[in-house]
Amino acid sequence: MAVVPNKRAGDAIYLKVFVKDGTVDPPQLVDPTSGPIVDIYRPDGSTAVTSGVMTKVSTGIYTYIFQTQTTDLNGQWLVDFIATDGAGHTSKSLQYGFFNLTA
Repeated sequence: MAVVPNKRAGDAIYLKVFVKDGTVDPPQLVDPTSGPIVDIYRPDGSTAVTSGVMTKVSTGIYTYIFQTQTTDLNGQWLVDFIATDGAGHTSKSLQYGFFNLTA
């Protein structure tokens, strides 16, 4: 996931994920059998969103809109995406995406 530019507390954060089958060459967009879902963590490590359901845009492309509050903590927020394939393998992104909230 790419880094989202700094946003102000109170702004909506638009997240997008591409789900690909890496067992074929080249990798192709696919729909997971479960998910994808999103977890979002505040700068202090506490959880803001657990298992947020993402909206399907088209095959393998999903979005989630997270509305921040004006009272939310400033700093780096972490984002993690989770999906399960047809064989029951769960993939949790190993590289967190993030966004920064500023005053």
